[in-house]
Amino acid sequence: MPEIRQLVYLSQAVVSTPAALASILKSARSRNEREKISGMLLFNNGQFMQCLEGSPEKVGAVYQAISKDDRHDHLAILLDHIIPRRDFDSWLMAFKDLSLDRTFSDEDDVIEADFLQAMSPQGKGVTLLASFARL
Repeated sequence: MPEIRQLVYLSQAVVSTPAALASILKSARSRNEREKISGMLLFNNGQFMQCLEGSPEKVGAVYQAISKDDRHDHLAILLDHIIPRRDFDSWLMAFKDLSLDRTFSDEDDVIEADFLQAMSPQGKGVTLLASFARL
């Protein structure tokens, strides 16, 4: 069974307009599909928290690309470990904007923040994201 790396990081959004968020989400999903990465992206009052899951090499490469993306600043890795199974295997990149009460279309793959608290069992990555969602 191949190793699955889970990396959770926090970053400051340089630009946080709806168009900028849509652009980040679109590029993340395209890249993640190509690289077989799953995960979740949360946005709250100018901050991102993202969980990436996949092969150790691919997750490392994706994080390196994100760290060079000028739409993010002050990146900090909160968790980086090997897990037995993906927590977000159903999503190329689930997304929730916690700072706005917006309506998204069905194809946006947006989840409710309460979903994180209901996940069982809750791994360390899910616990971090759920804590961020409660801020």
